[in-house]
Amino acid sequence: MDVEALGILIEVAKGGSISAVARASGRSRSTLRRRLDELESAVGVALLVYESRGVRLTHAGQTLAREGPALLDSIQQLRDRLTGAPTATYMRLRIVHPVGLPAVSRHVILQVIWAALPELSLEIREVESPLAHLNDPFDLMVYFGRPPLSGQGYGRLMMRHDIGLVASPEFLAKHGVPADLSAVAQHPVLVWRPALDAMAGVDLSWLPQPKLTSNDQLLLRAAAARGEGLLLGITGAVPDDPGIGRLVDVLPEAFDAVIETRSLTPLPSRMEPGAAALLDRMQAALDAVFVVR
Repeated sequence: MDVEALGILIEVAKGGSISAVARASGRSRSTLRRRLDELESAVGVALLVYESRGVRLTHAGQTLAREGPALLDSIQQLRDRLTGAPTATYMRLRIVHPVGLPAVSRHVILQVIWAALPELSLEIREVESPLAHLNDPFDLMVYFGRPPLSGQGYGRLMMRHDIGLVASPEFLAKHGVPADLSAVAQHPVLVWRPALDAMAGVDLSWLPQPKLTSNDQLLLRAAAARGEGLLLGITGAVPDDPGIGRLVDVLPEAFDAVIETRSLTPLPSRMEPGAAALLDRMQAALDAVFVVR
């Protein structure tokens, strides 16, 4: 279907005559008539009845003129997605991310998005369990965990992190290094809740009642750096981490669990009009920065 001819039909329906559209557009009446004839041939039904006082739309013509604007908008959105051009009607993105996401990671995400889309307005919510908010309005969700289930949205892997025990050197000097997992029960333990999810199916009978359990990994790492206990969470250094340089791995050979940082965007049916083109450009920019290791 010729989208330009469809636009002419819509204007004729509004103006009531081909002559009125010709005057407004600066094109000849014969040119517009020819384009409308071609549109009728393409759809295979009569769209207009020509009368002495102008034109009248047939039932099919009325239907096409009524549904046409939505069709043209959908075609324009598809073009925008293919060309990477954002629509002028949607310049806001709503981001949901977990508590304890390192500030450096948050800053990088913002810098990448604004570098690609400097006019974009961002609305950020920090929540304990992002996936519990799938039914809330959002455009980009960052979370720790497994790939999304079918129907939840489009997921991308951003980073992988090893899971294990860490502690401050001062804590280990005072309390000793546990010889094996069975000896962990002799120490206070801090637990990052997503680590338990990542270790689902693993025998955790060695794990005592935690001194502190939280979704906020930065809170837990700060507590571990102060010597509050062994921490079951992400091993190694974490960007913008109060425990950088002060937490060391404990019994690393006893763990092989991994947790993933992922991004999630809604299915097209749940996106606001015009959001798809922005999300495509934003995600391409993020993919170029977050290299899976």
